[in-house]
Amino acid sequence: MLCDFAAEPEPERNYVRMVFTDPVMRDIYPAWEDVARTDVEVLRMEAGMNPTGPGGTTGRSGPRHGSDLVTFSEHHCD
Repeated sequence: MLCDFAAEPEPERNYVRMVFTDPVMRDIYPAWEDVARTDVEVLRMEAGMNPTGPGGTTGRSGPRHGSDLVTFSEHHCD
């Protein structure tokens, strides 16, 4: 386990949110940018498969770090 999820407030128990907001995640994942891109791709795929779904899963406004802005702004269509 990467952290003690039970210690986190329930609304904060979101892996993708943690990847982008918890600085420790950058230490855990040497290829953090790849992990972040994959997470964004999966979120976009899920949103595309469920366009009437809740959309924003964290209730927070966008990325907090400059590198996160790049990841969120990339859009790859294959």
